[in-house]
Amino acid sequence: MSRLAHSSGVVILCSAAAVLQLAPASALTSSTVKPPTGSGRMPARSQPMTGIGQCTRPTATAMKAPTACNRPIAGPPPGTAVPAPGGIFGAGISVVRTVVGICVVGILAAIAGLHLYWALGGTVAKTSAVPEIDGRRAFSPSRAGTFAVALALLFAAVIVAMAGHLIGSPVPMALVGLLAFGLAITMIARAAGDFRLVGFFKRVRGTRFGRLDTCVYTPLCLGLGLAISYIAYHAF
Repeated sequence: MSRLAHSSGVVILCSAAAVLQLAPASALTSSTVKPPTGSGRMPARSQPMTGIGQCTRPTATAMKAPTACNRPIAGPPPGTAVPAPGGIFGAGISVVRTVVGICVVGILAAIAGLHLYWALGGTVAKTSAVPEIDGRRAFSPSRAGTFAVALALLFAAVIVAMAGHLIGSPVPMALVGLLAFGLAITMIARAAGDFRLVGFFKRVRGTRFGRLDTCVYTPLCLGLGLAISYIAYHAF
């Protein structure tokens, strides 16, 4: 009986050795190990990470030619009008300021030219520009004084032109605006007058100068003062 058991054991060992020799090496080394999970679910498959430091090959979509969606935005072509800041309202203010500035500069330059003509010896309309008292001139302006008035009017025209952006300004625009406001106040003060010979509140009105001052000179000074105030306000 012992010999039979011993013979059976030898046969089993020989059979096991033969099986091990015939089995491939991959079958002995590949073993599936299931990690323990608490919920009994299969672990999620790891996905490739696409973070910082990982290079990705550009796809065919990314290498396509630029279209209307991804084409870089360029500025307007040369010669195209660009809307003014502020839209239609801002453009309207700019146009009005330009037109008013041209009118004021033209009037001041014309008056300066007339004073320059008088300073050089001209006599046309000179008597109508001086106040009168009892048929006589209240004062006789000198040539130097008339020439100084012409230069002052030309300077005022330049200030208005710079404030209205008709010409470039070599000084800060804040200073130009202050000078324009000062000029506007001067014109409005001239319209108010000295309460005697000139202005809306003058007492002497029956002379030729008095009638012209009431109908022409004083309203012109008031209109220039208001127009220059508008230009100075929108100069900044």
